Amino acid sequence: MLKANCYSPFSWKTTLLDPVAGRDLDSYLKRQRAITALPHHRLIIVEEIATGPHGSGRQLYIHAAWGHPLTRPYALAIESASRQHYGFAPEIYAGNDGLSILVPENHDINLEHLLDLVHSDNLNQFLRQTLESSTYYGARFRESAGCALLITRSAMGRRLPLWLSRVRAQELMEAVAQYADFPISLEAWRTCCQDEFYLPNLCGQLDLLHTGSIAITTVHTQHPSPFAQSESWRQINANVYRDEPTSSRPSSLQHDLIKEFAHTAHLIVPLPGNLVRDIESKLQRVHPQYAPQTASELLDWLDERGLMTIGEWQELCSTTDIDTTHVAHQLTRSQAERAPDAPPEKWTHLSGYF
Repeated sequence: MLKANCYSPFSWKTTLLDPVAGRDLDSYLKRQRAITALPHHRLIIVEEIATGPHGSGRQLYIHAAWGHPLTRPYALAIESASRQHYGFAPEIYAGNDGLSILVPENHDINLEHLLDLVHSDNLNQFLRQTLESSTYYGARFRESAGCALLITRSAMGRRLPLWLSRVRAQELMEAVAQYADFPISLEAWRTCCQDEFYLPNLCGQLDLLHTGSIAITTVHTQHPSPFAQSESWRQINANVYRDEPTSSRPSSLQHDLIKEFAHTAHLIVPLPGNLVRDIESKLQRVHPQYAPQTASELLDWLDERGLMTIGEWQELCSTTDIDTTHVAHQLTRSQAERAPDAPPEKWTHLSGYF
């Protein structure tokens, strides 16, 4: 039976496991230790697998349980270093427990040499070369463009299909690649480098790696070890659903702007609270100049909102002179038209809220 503090880094905490779960975990760790040593915070295992997940090529798996915020930018940097020094970019999958690198059969690569090419001094340079061409950046660019209302719905109340938003984001990305300070591109960079990546932590790990504080051991296997095999389905799933807009060429964003905007969060000036509240009141149409002016506008706004609390409704009523009793009758009649077979006592009478 697995002891609570044998393998857990949190040896000071007592962890209780179901007996079956304990035996499964104990077996899982023993099967991995029979093939390789168990990786930890001061040891990285490089596993060279004879065949890739599709039966072709050669797969390299780096057992480094650093988490996605570190492995994702590390994978992008390794891809850029490989393209620069080996003339090709291998397929790299970043997981919480490590990196999976698929090398084609007609290419040879020295992984330890490749890892040695990436260090804290050139990490940002490598990211500049590969981040914008990644699907990860494409997804963040699409989200930023959607928040800025540059990718909008075709009609009120209709959801924009995901595939169409990707097409529009791709077109927008290519159209603004020529600009050196396009705000949405900078916001996508900031989201990646500040919200998603932990670049200072990754630089610290790279420094420990190059000073020898983190050791590297290479093993050769015919089939993936249990740790590497557990990531295979995640890698296949990521490839199946990988369909985000990517840029075919780097943008013209100024390097100084990227460094200032994406890597120095303390320099970003927060929005004043009164400005946020003013915009929020306009979006909710409780601002006097944005409130519905007719019963028809109010009905359209209620239909778009779908759900509204009593407090929000009372605040909206205080900003308009519309006869809300008439609106209540209109809503009741609309509900009756939508469910003509329902008896009147089943309708929702809203007069008590007006």
